[in-house]
Amino acid sequence: MAEPASTCSDSECFTPPEQGGQEQPPQLNHPSPNVRKSRRKEFFQQLVRPQVDPSPGYEKLVEFLHLGTIQTVLTTNFDSILPRMQTIKGRPHYLTSIQIPADLVKFSTIPQNPQLVYLHGSIDHYTDQNLVEEVQKLDPQLVDRLLPLLQDHPLIVVGYRGAEASVMQHLLLQHATATNNFCHGVFWCTVKSETRQSLPTLVDDFAKTIGSNFTQVEIDGFDELFSRDLWKLHENAESFRETARSAVGSGQTQSFETEMLTPQQTEKLEWSTVTARISRYCETLRIRFPVHPERVWLTEQLHNLNLAAFDNEHRTCITKAGYLLFGKHPQDIVHPGKIKLTVRGTAKWLARVGNDVRDEIASGGETEESVERLIEGNLWSQYDQVNDILSAFNRPFRLKGEFSENVMPYPPLSLKEIVVNALVHRDYGRDELVEIDVEPTRIRITNPGGLVEEVRRSVENESIEEEIKRGARGIKGYRNPVLADLFYGGGVMDKRGSGLADVYKAIRENGGEIRFGANDDNSSFIVEIFCRPEAVDEITGTASPLVLTSSRYASNILEVTETPAELFHATSTCKNISQIWAELPDQNLPPFLFLGDKIYSFYELDSRHNPLRHVIDKGTMEEISFEEFVSLEDGDRRLIWLLNLTLERHFYELGLITDKKRKRAYFPRSEDGSVTMNYQARLKRATRTVVKPRVSSRTGVVTYWEHQSVSYRFEWLGDIIGLLIEPGYVFTSDGKKKLLAPERVNRLSTKRASRDYNNAVHNDLTFWSRTISGGENAYFDLNPGNFGERRIESQGRISTRKNGGLEEFMRSASITLSSRLPTVTTTDAALPADIEDFGEVSEQDMQELDSELIELAESQEEGASDVYQD
Repeated sequence: MAEPASTCSDSECFTPPEQGGQEQPPQLNHPSPNVRKSRRKEFFQQLVRPQVDPSPGYEKLVEFLHLGTIQTVLTTNFDSILPRMQTIKGRPHYLTSIQIPADLVKFSTIPQNPQLVYLHGSIDHYTDQNLVEEVQKLDPQLVDRLLPLLQDHPLIVVGYRGAEASVMQHLLLQHATATNNFCHGVFWCTVKSETRQSLPTLVDDFAKTIGSNFTQVEIDGFDELFSRDLWKLHENAESFRETARSAVGSGQTQSFETEMLTPQQTEKLEWSTVTARISRYCETLRIRFPVHPERVWLTEQLHNLNLAAFDNEHRTCITKAGYLLFGKHPQDIVHPGKIKLTVRGTAKWLARVGNDVRDEIASGGETEESVERLIEGNLWSQYDQVNDILSAFNRPFRLKGEFSENVMPYPPLSLKEIVVNALVHRDYGRDELVEIDVEPTRIRITNPGGLVEEVRRSVENESIEEEIKRGARGIKGYRNPVLADLFYGGGVMDKRGSGLADVYKAIRENGGEIRFGANDDNSSFIVEIFCRPEAVDEITGTASPLVLTSSRYASNILEVTETPAELFHATSTCKNISQIWAELPDQNLPPFLFLGDKIYSFYELDSRHNPLRHVIDKGTMEEISFEEFVSLEDGDRRLIWLLNLTLERHFYELGLITDKKRKRAYFPRSEDGSVTMNYQARLKRATRTVVKPRVSSRTGVVTYWEHQSVSYRFEWLGDIIGLLIEPGYVFTSDGKKKLLAPERVNRLSTKRASRDYNNAVHNDLTFWSRTISGGENAYFDLNPGNFGERRIESQGRISTRKNGGLEEFMRSASITLSSRLPTVTTTDAALPADIEDFGEVSEQDMQELDSELIELAESQEEGASDVYQD
């Protein structure tokens, strides 16, 4: 620590001669004492706040503060270099600054957030101190607060000569006995050119007083120590020190982000998202993390990142920031934390933008249409949903000219940047929503909450747009530093404070325009991006014709993101699976395998909630890890088998009929006949008929029923497991389980599905992913229902009565899948005009297919078979 600037006595001040006119001799003025004091204060403020970038050592120092390795910094300086670096890096999320006596209420020996203590106070609260008793002692209240800290922690001294009596005598030497001679050690760092004899007298006296507790450490310099030596030790350590934050004390303040929720809310997290995002965060910041993170390790990281804290009973409670990032439905707690997205334009334009919205508009032509969607879920899910929708309106085209080039209406990275800014920088304490308006020529984002104070000070009286237009970079400040750290630290977007500057540059280089800034009362921030003019001409039909097509492909795979850590097996008292069902008639049994004489299941077999406990020898139950089970002979195939059984129980709970033999599921008819489902399509709520009767034109009666179906199977895809789904059709004679002659129906259902083209198939996949996931936006758990109760037929579906006390038992065997279909966008040369249109399904094709099915239903009713379910 550098010595502070010394005080000075009153001195005369000279004013320069006036410009123009006859030169006059210098005049000696004698300002009043208050004016002299004010000028000295201004002089010191300029002296300790140089416009230079913080050195590399400070960059790593804030990282150590963020990790919790260092919790308190004592400084004899007056400068704001450390707070500046904290603002630049966005870490630590919060830094408690203690500068004046009134700040002492925030001081803690076990701080929730890192703290910076200015031993000599604040230059902004400058007072003259010239008397001996004034300069030889620190504030007594401050010393009293520091003593417990010095008694219980080691002290590392870097960059401080030790020549001040106020620090060396009043704080250290005079309290050596009270701190048990600094029993945790004092490590006094000196550059290698210094020796013990060259230390100032006060430091030497201090070393002799505390004896072996004083250690002199030779270093190359402040920057080398933190950015090279200590950081290398940190990277090479077996594991870095993880200091879980303590409960917020009475003297500490909470921001909106760090407000704690109840311990029960911690169980409502998407732990798959926690695992993926925290691992990515550690990878980006080069922090060691386990290959297979366990819940205990993940919880520690939530504490370290201010995403969780301990309550007064030392229970882990998720914070509001943690719930916004990882909650299954954070809008239950943070009600305004959602986005209202509105698309306005002619139906013709909406249809032209692509298959993603073509089936979701009411009509064609030049009529004005407006499609609105409320986007909810955690912030990662909202980020993905918004980008998925915006990409449909940002399709590339070929700009013809002397040198033709492929261009896009908006730079894709710029769109992602402004979406992240909206999520990270909005004021979650306000009731307004983030609003995104999409029109043919522009995209406008209105964000609750204007400029934060740090940014307002940076731009002073100018608008932030004008500052950035003049080339300013590094203008940054965080309303929500915890959220910003997870998004930026996780590698999603840039963190150098150049976000808007880069957006402005990219959009201008792309030929578009951008306007941004706070509104008049600084209650919101508005970004408005205008697409390049050629895109507008294309919309109006006056530009060069498109010669590129952009296609978005959706995979039909839902990834398994979390499986139970172990399986259970025990010797059965039954000889075969039929005997098990006979022993437990009308029971809802958990999914299980019967192999040899053993039962295998994800669920604890001897639990009182598990009806299988009645058919096992309880003394034989053992656990086997997931990895060990897979490694057994044929274990990978058997695991898939067990997952398929669990999925079939999940379908059962959704009210679907499952044809286990053919691995497909479908909705049965209702009492009224047809079945219509409402679901969230990509842009708005949609409706589709999933079961409908087919009536013979000859007899006028229902001849057969057409069911939309989904084929399913789990498969190993390298090291991961995916659920493959494929939309299709099932035809029955009774609307439920009586299939038409299977050998012909398979061919006809394939023929019927072949009439669906890409857009319809994509919409079918969206529908089934929404149906299977129960409408969840990001992840969902398979629900095998409750066990041990009678099955009840109700309105064409099989349901179960609720049974209390099962929550923990069921949660232990959770199988989690992603609810989002992986998508990719490709750009290809357009097909020639004469073959580009694949055409729609002709009425004649459908009539021929329908006639064939009616003929089959009428002539082969005797050949109908029931769905195979056992």
